Parts: sequence; structure tokens; C-alpha cells
Amino acid sequence: MNISFVLNIICLIWICLLIKNVEMRELLNNWKSKDGWKSSIAYLVLFVASTNISPLFILIGMDRTSDIYAFTLRYILMELFILLLINVMITSTSEKLQKVFSLLLILSSLVVIGAVYSFISRISFYGLFYLLLSIYIVCRVFGLLEKVAVSWESKVKVQDLSSIDTKPEMADSQVEGDIDVNDQLNADIRSNNDEENSPKRIILQSPWLWSALIIVVCHLGIMIFPLFLGNPMYLLILYIGAIHYICFMIATILLFIGMRKGSKGLLNAAAISFIISIIGTLDPYWTGPNILSLVLGVLVFIGGILFKNGD
Repeated sequence: MNISFVLNIICLIWICLLIKNVEMRELLNNWKSKDGWKSSIAYLVLFVASTNISPLFILIGMDRTSDIYAFTLRYILMELFILLLINVMITSTSEKLQKVFSLLLILSSLVVIGAVYSFISRISFYGLFYLLLSIYIVCRVFGLLEKVAVSWESKVKVQDLSSIDTKPEMADSQVEGDIDVNDQLNADIRSNNDEENSPKRIILQSPWLWSALIIVVCHLGIMIFPLFLGNPMYLLILYIGAIHYICFMIATILLFIGMRKGSKGLLNAAAISFIISIIGTLDPYWTGPNILSLVLGVLVFIGGILFKNGD
């Protein structure tokens, strides 16, 4: 028998035991939270969709009569639709809307699998990834995992640290001149609440802005990497699109600083800079990057609007 296979099985059993004995309580508590998935699984879908979209816009400038061009356009629309669904689900507070969009997310995943299979006769890994995560999100949104958590909670024998009482002698032993424990705890709670409600915290948690930042960083990485290969023709291409990429990089810097500082003005300037980069190069070869600039401008603009509305 393969030793590596045996070791993998042992590691898998060990991980399952570790989850059951240590992490299960926290996992069940997360399942009982209606919005717990928004800060974990949803952002994973958002990250994958954003990284998938980034390189596709470069292919739009190719021969428009080819089958690859037509498939690329369809695939971009499918990825954008998935990105739109997950962003709306994260920012929406309507349970009915979340349920409808979660079902649309499953349908979109099946469409991705079918479209890729019809083109290359292979099952798309990303399509399966979207499908599994969308099924999980549906179970969370419809409360199925919450029911499972309630039924399993009594069976899980994990010590809850919050139930451990402080020893009376430790609670009563206060040295003169020390800071009162309750006052310190209240101060920490107020500090945490202020941090959660600060503009910087809200903006950094905006899925629309994170989508734009991930897409633009991946796109710039794809465009800049060939410079290290020393291809002179690529330098000529960058020279032709210099105005476009100068505006593009300025917009990226403004977006990053705006997210860090929580500045609505910088976010608006970033959205405008992305739009301005479209007129930098109107050559048909730059159709894809120009469309990408428009998409990024819309994402940043929506993120800024939702922030203004207090979302």
C-alpha cells in the first residue's frame, strides 16, 4: 500500500477529530448566525470571480470573428453576473432578495459549467467551485445549516470558555490604584464599536470596492509582468497605451488610499480616473481594457454610493 496514501488518510482523520473536539462549537455558532457567511464564504466567491475576470478583457482585442472571441464575451458576462449577485447579496439586508439571488447563483454556476463544457468538452473547475459554494450559501440563507447546528449543539461535547466563571477571590481582589475591571471592559467595548462604525472600517468591508481593487491589481500584474521578459514589441504596446495606463494607475492609487483613509472624495476621484482612462486610447485593440475601466469605474461608484447611504 502507498505510504503517502496512508499518511493522507491519517492526516484527514486527525483534522476531522480536531474540528470535532476543538472547532465544532465555533463552527456551529457560525452556522446559527444569519449573516456569518457574508464575511467568509461570500468573499471567497468574490475573490475567485474577480481574479477570473481580470485577464479576460485582454482577449477582447483579438480577431472578432474567432470562436474564442465569442466564448470570451459570454464567459465575461457570466463572471460579471456572478460578481454582481454576490456583491448584492453581501450588501443587501432583505432576506427575500438574498434567497432569490442565492438560487440565481446556483443557476449561474450551472450555466458556467455548461458553457465551458460545450466549448472545450471539459467540466470547469471554477464552475464546480461556484456550484459548491453557492449550494453552501443557499443552505445558509434558507436556514438549513442553522437547524443542523441547533440539533448538533447538544451532541457536541466541547467546553465553552465563556461559561467558565472567574474565581471569587480573583474578582474581589482589587489593589488600590488599579483600574476597575468593569470600566476597562466597557472602554474596550466602546473602542471596538467605534472601530466597527468608523468610515475606514466600513469602506474596507465594502465588497464593491474590494472587487474593483482585486481586479485592477491582477490586471496590472498581467500587463506589467511581460516587461521583465524584455520583449521590445511589448514596450511599443505600452507606449501606445501610455495615457490609458497612466490614468489607470492613478485611479488604482486613489482607490487604495481612499479605502485606507475612508475618503469618499478619493473614491469618487478614482471612479472618474477609471472612466477618463477610456479616452486615453480609442484603438480597437484597447477595447477590452477600456471596457474593464468602465466596469471598475462603476464598481467604485456603486461602492461610494452605498457608503454614502450608510450601507
